[in-house]
Amino acid sequence: MASTKFVILQLVGLLLAISIAVFQPTAVNISPLFSNESKCPVPEYVGTFDHNDTQFLLHDKSFRKFAAERLSRAIQIDTVVDEHMTDFSKFIDFHNYLQTEFPLVYQNAIVTKINNYGLVYEFKGTDSSLKPILMMAHQDTVPFGDLSEWEYHPLSGHFDDEIIYGRGSNDIKGLLVGLMGAMTEIYQKNPNHKLNRTVIFAFGYDEEISGDLGAKNIANYLFEKYGPDSIDHILDEGAPMCIGVNKNYYGFVVTAEKGYLDLAIEVNAPSGHSSNPTDKTSIGLLSEILSSYEKDKFKPIIPDENPMLNLFECVSEQSKLPFFYKLITKLSRANELAKNLLINKLANVSLFEYTIRTSQAIDVISGGTKYNALPYNATAVINHRIAVGDNEDTVLSKAVKHSKTVAIESNLGLLVNDKVLIEPTKNGVIKIRTLYYLPVAPITPIFDDIWNRLTGFMRNFYEREVFPGKFIDTPYIITPTTMQGNTDTRHYWKLSTHIYRSQPGITNLFEAHMHGTNEYVHIDSHLQVI
Repeated sequence: MASTKFVILQLVGLLLAISIAVFQPTAVNISPLFSNESKCPVPEYVGTFDHNDTQFLLHDKSFRKFAAERLSRAIQIDTVVDEHMTDFSKFIDFHNYLQTEFPLVYQNAIVTKINNYGLVYEFKGTDSSLKPILMMAHQDTVPFGDLSEWEYHPLSGHFDDEIIYGRGSNDIKGLLVGLMGAMTEIYQKNPNHKLNRTVIFAFGYDEEISGDLGAKNIANYLFEKYGPDSIDHILDEGAPMCIGVNKNYYGFVVTAEKGYLDLAIEVNAPSGHSSNPTDKTSIGLLSEILSSYEKDKFKPIIPDENPMLNLFECVSEQSKLPFFYKLITKLSRANELAKNLLINKLANVSLFEYTIRTSQAIDVISGGTKYNALPYNATAVINHRIAVGDNEDTVLSKAVKHSKTVAIESNLGLLVNDKVLIEPTKNGVIKIRTLYYLPVAPITPIFDDIWNRLTGFMRNFYEREVFPGKFIDTPYIITPTTMQGNTDTRHYWKLSTHIYRSQPGITNLFEAHMHGTNEYVHIDSHLQVI
């Protein structure tokens, strides 16, 4: 009820602000409020497709079966990684698979192995004035989980004529094999084909555990060879390029990634025999901090640079939204009340909440050694995905707020990344430490020449080749967006200002059990990659 009253009061305030703008135009600049200029311009078609060849790849039954079986063989090779892994030699089997399946790629590319298992393929272009493009995927997959919950074994690569099942089918061997298959088709059709622009494929092997061994070293190699800002644009795994949501179809192009921070909160308190306990043990004190911390969500925010605002503007302009949503979206850049209304609405929708709010997840906790001994130490690790507009200080400030309350109440010291805020006492100390911090990714420019080239190509492909006639009454909305996770592109920021995380396909990545049991990809998505 309170939330409803808040929204009504804000709406009244917004209407009052608009009234002031209309009747006292000298007091308020009304042009941003009622401008007809598009905030989400639709790109012109960009097309280099041979229609007959494209239709063959999308619909020929024999090629469909061939491509599915080829991807199935990739899925059957174990490339699972985990945080404790030190031996990656099993990836040699996957490398042998690639060399066997894609001989034309190996004949036409400069192939370089980075740190033994990372793969770089460079297809040299004839025009050195054109910056290369970089297309990415990764070889590794996450562990299987409970095998009993899988309908088909995760290494089966089972194909039922529509769906290919198995670990990595969705994330992200379907993309990797599709890229290799695409280049094979180019050279198969014309063995002497020359690219105008250099094309680079980069396939790391530890993306699922941070990419520090694979992508990081590949990025260093490319930086040394090509230099800073040397890549026209980078395209990596991400949101699907054509997915149906609420009777509309969207091409989501991720132009920003949330930041990442692992935070440790540790409580040290006197130990001793449990028969004569202190009022609160280190575990009890830590629990107080965590309980209040978890109840206190980070404030949702949408700074103007957040691509989520672009997304809502695109949806508002190109789809049939209720007037209220169109109004507050259109006014949100010029009017604080409108933006607050938009934030209030989105923060209560699970699909959008953590695209505009820093998330928190208490994932690991440890403490105590013996049933009858007071625990000297208790530690928790909290994972955060940092929203555009927030940073490390946002998280540390909140951790200090909740820890300081407990420290003062229980007469404890407080340290933040070894800096003393409150001197340790005989009762103990609370220590806050940043374990790993990745700031919010640089935001890719939108609606410029490179954006228009990519999205115009997407329009041509989906509107004219994949679904001709489908988008006459139902719009295909191509929009920037923000991604809550991180890809290997975190290591490539110095190579290009234009990094996109988006992949061809119609498969809903979460419905397809990405990282879960019974992971799958639709064969049509794989064919669209090619």
